This record gives sequence, C-alpha cells and structure tokens, in this order.
Amino acid sequence: MNTVFSHIVQKRLAQEYENVATEALDFIVNSSEAAKKGLMKLLSGIEPRLPALQFRTQQTDGNARPDMCGYDGNVVRVFMENKFWAGLTENQPVQYVKNLAKCRQPSVLLFVVPTARMEAVWRDLLRRLEPDGDSGANRDSSLGAVHSRVTDIGPILALTSWDRLISAIDFELAEEPRARNDLLQLRALCDASDS
Repeated sequence: MNTVFSHIVQKRLAQEYENVATEALDFIVNSSEAAKKGLMKLLSGIEPRLPALQFRTQQTDGNARPDMCGYDGNVVRVFMENKFWAGLTENQPVQYVKNLAKCRQPSVLLFVVPTARMEAVWRDLLRRLEPDGDSGANRDSSLGAVHSRVTDIGPILALTSWDRLISAIDFELAEEPRARNDLLQLRALCDASDS
C-alpha cells in the first residue's frame, strides 16, 4: 500500500528512511498510551523485568547515539536501533552493550530490521561481539523478537522485524483510529523500503 507519507519519503527523503521511520515511531508511541503499551509488551517479551519506559530519539550516550532510547526516569534501559538497508556503525553493537551495562538493571539493545535482512544482521551482530570475548547465551524466541542473546556483561541483545514491531503496536490500537492511521503510514513506509 502506497501512502502520501511513503511517497514523499521515497521521492524526496530516500536517504533519510531510517530517521523518518524512527521519528514516526517515536511520535506514535509518545502520542498514544495504547501504542506505547504495544511496544512495551514487545520489549517485556524480551526482558520481563523492564518497567514502563519513556521514549526519546537521537539521544547521545557517551560515544553512542541510538535511534531511540527507553528511559526509566533518568536511567536508560533500552536502546533501539532502527535499520532498513544501512550497515551497522562502528559502535554497534559492542559499545552500545557496554553503555547499557553501566545501568546495572535489566536492559535491552533491540535492532529492528526488514524481514529480508534478519538473518544476515543477526550473524553480523554476533560476529562483532565475538572479538570482544562475548560468549553469551542465545535464548528462545520471545514475543516479538526473533533472536535474543544474554551478553556476558548483562544486557540482552535482540533482533526483530519492522513487521513484528508494527504488528505488536497495531494489536493495541483497535480503539484508536488516529493512532492506527499513523501506524499504517509507518507500515507503508516500511513496506516501500522493503521493495
């Protein structure tokens, strides 16, 4: 499904897909408690001990700048990296995991990618952890996450698809047509990026 939103991004902002999608996701989650509930259900499926979080985008944490951060008060508990076709940065995932480990509370580094990239990105994430000596344990798939692994230093590294993330949020939006329409716009952008 093509929408005006996805059309404009494809036509004029093609180099900004990830940033536009991140800002759209942030807007949806921060303007609808039901949408935030959907995101928190997905994150709680990865780490049940996470509290209710507040989300902000493009926050610098040391030498890392995750796309989205989930805060418990002033303490960051979740980093979300939203990818389409861009590669991992130099700091991903090792520095991000190290930054989250400072929290001393359960924390999650979640990568969101197109379904077609999931296996390749997961292999790349694990390969980058190995030189750092990480021999963490893989976990069974959880609600919403396709892959997850407890790292040696504590944070959980997880991977999901845009489709699974959007579906988790959509499930909670039956009574919120405006938020659901915004989410459909984001889904159309993700679908356009996949094609």
